[in-house]
Amino acid sequence: MADNKTFMDFLNKKDREVLIAESVVLKLAKNDYILKEGEINKTIYTVVAGEVSVSSNIAGHEIELHRLGPGEVIGEMSFIDNKPASADVCACSDTTVNSIGIDAIAQYILVDPFFYGRFYKALSRTLSYRLRTGGEQTKKRISNWNVLELGD
Repeated sequence: MADNKTFMDFLNKKDREVLIAESVVLKLAKNDYILKEGEINKTIYTVVAGEVSVSSNIAGHEIELHRLGPGEVIGEMSFIDNKPASADVCACSDTTVNSIGIDAIAQYILVDPFFYGRFYKALSRTLSYRLRTGGEQTKKRISNWNVLELGD
């Protein structure tokens, strides 16, 4: 993230503690999927340890779009707009993620209504960062491809 900040860094200490306490820890092996493109998702995941690959099928080829590590959030787009996942997310190695569902977040908002604003601001800063940096990363990857090999 900008200045090496991750989604969790944008939240205050109490918010982080509550999200971690309410989350379910998932242990993933290499190549285990967290999200599949096209599936509905009502969960936010944060990477605790390990690394995940974000990829999508483009012109019949599975293309890695991004890699995410500790502190990064997964599933935020589907969580925000209630649409299916826009990409596959798969563990690159043994990986641990925290999973927190929409119901747990809604319950915390009832306890602390100001959390709503802090939570969505953290998500928006995360998305903004990914949009700003993702284009450059994609350009670097594409420059290494032979576009003609991708076909029609």
